[in-house]
Amino acid sequence: MALGQMLWAGYQLGVGNQSIQIAFVRKLHDAGLYGRDVMVERTLGEYPSYFYQGVAWLLRWFDLPGLYLVLHWLTGAGVMLGWAG
Repeated sequence: MALGQMLWAGYQLGVGNQSIQIAFVRKLHDAGLYGRDVMVERTLGEYPSYFYQGVAWLLRWFDLPGLYLVLHWLTGAGVMLGWAG
């Protein structure tokens, strides 16, 4: 069902909240990035979530587009399982 939802609704990397998430993940993966970006520097520390650190850690083994696609599918599968239960 999650795959069907993605085929029906579509998926595009970097849309919506992902535009800020991707900057956060890349900054955590490579501390040298976004050093002069005031928004990233000031906002990243205000997010009370380990999600970005976890995704940045996974970037050691996976590329960002593929990782976000899998996470999107897993989230859809979780929603479908929750809805069915």
